[in-house]
Amino acid sequence: RGVAAREPHRLVAHAAELCAPLHALARGGASASASALACVVATEVEDQHFRLTLRQAQAVMRGCLRLLNELEGDEASALRARAAKLLSTLARNLPAKCRAECVFQRRRTEGLDAADVVAWCELLADAPLLEVAGGLPKEAGVELWRHLSQEAATVARRGEPDEATVALLRAFVDEGQRRGWVASAASEADASPLAAVASAVAASWRRAVAVDGEELEDEEHEPLPLNSEVEEELGLLFARLGLEPPSPPPKPPPGPAVLRREGGRRPPNRSV
Repeated sequence: RGVAAREPHRLVAHAAELCAPLHALARGGASASASALACVVATEVEDQHFRLTLRQAQAVMRGCLRLLNELEGDEASALRARAAKLLSTLARNLPAKCRAECVFQRRRTEGLDAADVVAWCELLADAPLLEVAGGLPKEAGVELWRHLSQEAATVARRGEPDEATVALLRAFVDEGQRRGWVASAASEADASPLAAVASAVAASWRRAVAVDGEELEDEEHEPLPLNSEVEEELGLLFARLGLEPPSPPPKPPPGPAVLRREGGRRPPNRSV
């Protein structure tokens, strides 16, 4: 309280850690103190959000919203106004912050850390939580999600589908159903944010189940099977979108190395 009253700017560096447990404090009976601290932190972070990383900014916003969900009366009213301004500021500056973080972390080509993209997409797709602060500003909504779809697609293309891929696609499916986005498009230019992410996930999934008959002749060189839980979750999400999941192509005849190991022969080519 003393620091918050005398030198509130010093709270910014610790804002993420301060905001995370505030909702639990409110449940424990310290709602007035939690609300007062959150109001100070939200005001300072709104003015100095550039000092925080993507993950820290997300943690502050989520902490304020979760606390606001626990408050009533004047305590809720005071924090709601500040949380709404903070949400508007962070949403408006998020694309620029993403670009700056890529430069700072020297990740211009590979994109942002998957955990950062997942954290922001899940938060902004949580409509009931955002609604306690009035929801996402309309002027920021469409362009913000279009930018996030580019970041999410970059993450999805970077490797094989994993838990982060599932979380990203689920966030865009949920948001897409609220906004009426279609899941497929005739061209990349016409793609909705949902279609862009679904296409990137499908490409990554297709690559993971593909079998290269020319090079991957020994079993130890074959790609590892996709995680069964990830594959099941992706299948359910594709079903919600009315999309067909990628299926592996027919396995080619065994290569020379496999034939030598098994002592067999390649079947004759009868197409000539």
